[in-house]
Amino acid sequence: MSSEGTSVASRICSSEPGEGIQLLEMNTPIDDVITLTGSLLGGQAFNTSGNQATAQIMAAMLDQGTKSQNKFVISEKLEEMGALLTFAATQYHIRFSARCLKNDVSQVIELLADQLRNPVFPEEDLEIMKTNEIGDLLRSKDETDCMVNNRYLREIFPKNHPNHVLAVEDQVELVRKLTRSDLKKYHSASLGCGSLTVVAVGDTDFDLLEEALREGFGSWQKSNLSFEDIEQTAAPKMPKAKQIVESMQEKTSVDIMLGQPIGIDRDHKDYLPLMLGHFILGGNFSARLMSTVRDQAGLTYGIRSAVSGVDRTDGFWYVWGTFAPQLVNEGRSASIEQIERWIDGGISNEELKAKKDTILGTYKVSFGTTSGIATQILINKERGREKKYLDQYPKDIMAVSRGNVNSSIQRYCNTGKMLSVAAGSVNDKWEPLS
Repeated sequence: MSSEGTSVASRICSSEPGEGIQLLEMNTPIDDVITLTGSLLGGQAFNTSGNQATAQIMAAMLDQGTKSQNKFVISEKLEEMGALLTFAATQYHIRFSARCLKNDVSQVIELLADQLRNPVFPEEDLEIMKTNEIGDLLRSKDETDCMVNNRYLREIFPKNHPNHVLAVEDQVELVRKLTRSDLKKYHSASLGCGSLTVVAVGDTDFDLLEEALREGFGSWQKSNLSFEDIEQTAAPKMPKAKQIVESMQEKTSVDIMLGQPIGIDRDHKDYLPLMLGHFILGGNFSARLMSTVRDQAGLTYGIRSAVSGVDRTDGFWYVWGTFAPQLVNEGRSASIEQIERWIDGGISNEELKAKKDTILGTYKVSFGTTSGIATQILINKERGREKKYLDQYPKDIMAVSRGNVNSSIQRYCNTGKMLSVAAGSVNDKWEPLS
């Protein structure tokens, strides 16, 4: 992906500075600045307490102070260096991200290690965090896009599935119940160096990074977490078409989602063909749904299609559109008509070539910044792939044929068994509320 034409994998140096710690480093033509990112197993899917809020809140509180220094001291140190350091929880990981000068990278790694290893979760800060989170959740009940997405995922996936989303009221209750003791228990049980990945991109010094990681994490207790620990039930196949409405008063627009579970993950042979098919249907402004339902018919503010929820579990496909209440039924019918034409008639070679070019162009552009490179390396690692796959991915995209795409579309997409969900100012008949 480099301008010299060398492979991405050949430019990545790797080592294990400690047991269960992997360093992935790429030196780039940039002076003095380093982008750090990384993760470890311990996201929402690993929470055994049943409280889905635990991982998210815990990650958000990692920067609220440690056993040896409070949050103000940490913030002041970062500010003096002009550095950034943040944490977040994903479905399967606790992620961190940092940006700093080369001369400060050892100190930033020291702060990172302290925050990951020794958080104290101050009670006062926890209550503030909970109040803010509850406020965000309650406000989401007034947002049509949040409500349609939550109901769609809740309808397709059972409670013990990673893609399942609880009702807002249930999420609020879980946040309210969360205690400092819960966070400490979760941290102790979940976080450790058994799966720690650190990616460094920029003006890097490999020996310096290794030494800093050994100093910061060398004695950290090893985590025994693995993906085998996650118990999940596969999403059921839709036996027949189903329509659901989340009626919301005084909304100027209605969000709808149409789609189905697919029963495959990202590593399945049909994933790339199905992904490309949906990109042609609704992946960008030149896709079929945008050119017909929006541009030609003028029925929607925006509409898209994609395959999602496929990281290490069975995912789903969806079409998502936003309509005025009086246009919802017409917009849904027009969308279904395009989906059926897409299923029955398939795609053309011209469409496939154009979308391949777009996807690969976007992929190449993502390697134009240190943060983009670091993100691609990390995601590739989180998905359990070797670094050589960063070079293999474009080849896999190019190898997908029109026949592969059309057969995958017909295998996984059926409007006769499709879930339809609407959220906004419409009744059960998808008519505007009076």
